Amino acid sequence: IIENDMEFIERRIRMITEPIFFFYLIFDDEGEMAGIKEDAPEDAKKEYEAFIEAEKDLKEQGIKL
Repeated sequence: IIENDMEFIERRIRMITEPIFFFYLIFDDEGEMAGIKEDAPEDAKKEYEAFIEAEKDLKEQGIKL
């Protein structure tokens, strides 16, 4: 694999493992997610909201993350 191919593969892996909103998160003093930055792109905001909803549903089912 040439270097450019490896960079492409690494970017793809990060896209799978790191959600788009990851870089726009706001954390509280305890290191917990506290929200998303106002200047985050709309797709990141939508993905964050979907994540929060999914997390809420899991908690309601008794599944702790």
